[in-house]
Amino acid sequence: MTDVQKQTISHSVNGADVLAQAKTGTGKTLAFLVPVLQRIITNDPSLLHKSRGFSRADSHDIRAIIISPTRELAEQISVEARKVAAGTGIVVQTAVGGTRKQEGLNRIRREGCHILVATPGRLKDILSDYSSRVAAPNLDILVLDEADRLLDDGFGPEIDSIKDLLPDPSVRDRQTLMFSATVPREVMGMVRKSMKPDFQFVKTVNENDVPTHLRVPQKMVFLRGFENGYPAIVEILKKYMDQAAADRTMRPMKAIIYFNTTVEVQLANEAFSALLVDPMQRRSGNPLGRKIYHIHSKLSQSQRTNYS
Repeated sequence: MTDVQKQTISHSVNGADVLAQAKTGTGKTLAFLVPVLQRIITNDPSLLHKSRGFSRADSHDIRAIIISPTRELAEQISVEARKVAAGTGIVVQTAVGGTRKQEGLNRIRREGCHILVATPGRLKDILSDYSSRVAAPNLDILVLDEADRLLDDGFGPEIDSIKDLLPDPSVRDRQTLMFSATVPREVMGMVRKSMKPDFQFVKTVNENDVPTHLRVPQKMVFLRGFENGYPAIVEILKKYMDQAAADRTMRPMKAIIYFNTTVEVQLANEAFSALLVDPMQRRSGNPLGRKIYHIHSKLSQSQRTNYS
């Protein structure tokens, strides 16, 4: 197990509220998924195994809610949750923006839901719409993942509204787990509003660790004019591709190229995709020799998911 898993799971499975400071990519997802499933099954042992025939899940029987700041992260968490819950009777659903709300609601009504992974806006929309027939009167556990990002992205008011739509903790006991890479004043403010006074604080970030952005080699290239941008990018990509081809110990070259606007992304995608080794031979192939994908806000969520 990773540090964050070893230091948090024991507290979480014992029912304590937990605030964990841990960096992205340290195994946080399993650190909260394992206690979530454990608590659900402990409270309802019938969910340990899949039922034969019809599902026991209902759209108003949500036992756990996991709030994520982005659609992509929510989708990743859902994938992992379904893997962990495989073989049990626990049903995992996702509710994120950028997708058709009605389709998601129909799926939840049809299949039921025990664990709902959601982004704040869509979750608030669903819970505040009483005609949705999606509710959480049996909620046992609330997880806030990437808490600092949730607040940085301005979701504080939505989270407050969501909590108002959930059962009163003084009436129905609820466990809260919060994971955050940093713990600024704003996060502590949310802790005070969301957690019990005796919550456990687990810190797995070493103050002496060098920040990631300082450990990653960075270079700057100055160009004369916008027209030199694309050729420079191709030259840099080819350089790293040649290095990877010459050194078998290196990983295959992958690159993410950011642009300021959707139009620039579309233009770059068309330009790089149209490149030819020999401009006079249409079948000469692309000199980059890699699949090129473009992602921007005008693509549907399903397209973005497929590309990523």
